[in-house]
Amino acid sequence: MLRPFISHSFRSPVWRLEIDSQSNTLAAEVRDPSDKKVYFSSVSLETGKINFEDLETEERWLTGLETAYGGVLLLHHYESGSGPVHKGLTAIDELTGKVLWSNFNLAFDFLSINGPIVYDTRLQPRKLLLADIKTGATVRAYEPSIDLELYK
Repeated sequence: MLRPFISHSFRSPVWRLEIDSQSNTLAAEVRDPSDKKVYFSSVSLETGKINFEDLETEERWLTGLETAYGGVLLLHHYESGSGPVHKGLTAIDELTGKVLWSNFNLAFDFLSINGPIVYDTRLQPRKLLLADIKTGATVRAYEPSIDLELYK
C-alpha cells in the first residue's frame, strides 16, 4: 500500500504549487482571500521537512509565485490590483525564506535551461535577457538557440 510521504495542512487554500527539480523542493503559494493576504512555503521533497512556512512579503496581496529553480523561489508582483500584468520580481532562498534580491522593473517571461528569461518593463519593444536567479543580474541577451525552454 502506498502511503503519503508528506502530509501537511496549510492555513488557507493553496493557489499554486511549483517543484524545483534541481533542489527537489516544493514551493507553495497560499492565499487567504478573506484577509487579502498571500503566504509562501517551501518543503523538501527528499525529507518532507518544512523549510519555511507562511512567509509574507511587504506586498500583502499583489504578489505570486512565478517559478522555483536552482534553490530559489521567484515571485512576481502585479502592476496594479485591477489587471493581470506582472511587474517586478523578488527572489527568495528556498531553504531559509530570506530575500536574495528584488528588482521592480523586471518581469518574468519564461524559465530556460540556463535560468529565467526576463525583460525590463520600461523598455519597448520587449528585449529578453537571461538573468542569474541567485543575484538578479542580467547575464546577457536571450539566445533562442541555447536558452531553450526548461518545461514545455
